[in-house]
Amino acid sequence: MLDTGVHLFFGGECYYRQIDALAMSLCVTKNLHDEGWEEYVLSGYQITKKYGMPPKVSMAMFTEGFPSAFQRARLASHLKTHGIPPLVRVAVLTDNALIRGAMTAFGWIMPRTTLRAFEVLDVPGCLKWLHDGGVFDQKKASAVWAEARRTVGLDV
Repeated sequence: MLDTGVHLFFGGECYYRQIDALAMSLCVTKNLHDEGWEEYVLSGYQITKKYGMPPKVSMAMFTEGFPSAFQRARLASHLKTHGIPPLVRVAVLTDNALIRGAMTAFGWIMPRTTLRAFEVLDVPGCLKWLHDGGVFDQKKASAVWAEARRTVGLDV
């Protein structure tokens, strides 16, 4: 089983970890500044190189700050430049019903999309859906997500 261990970014306000085919990011920082984003992208690449297993699925939660258009473009360019395969499925956890609805509507318009939104507390449903796209230990992933929440101060 692959477990990269904990990697913290943005002064400890962004938790990253990969368990087998699953990448997990939980960010509570209000300011996703470009320098921090660059460190996050490059470190993720180094982790992939070190372990030789790029993630196939990902779950992410951003509570305050969100990647800008520039940062998303930078990530897309990085992935393309380094030949990193696209993720099979991406789950975003959010309490914002508007964002969840918009993502669901996008899925209807683009039925091949791999993006899906889940309520913050629907971690079991999220992990089940992601598991259909990549193999990982769901029980361990659930425990790691709980650890991530504690680490960034969401469950104290």
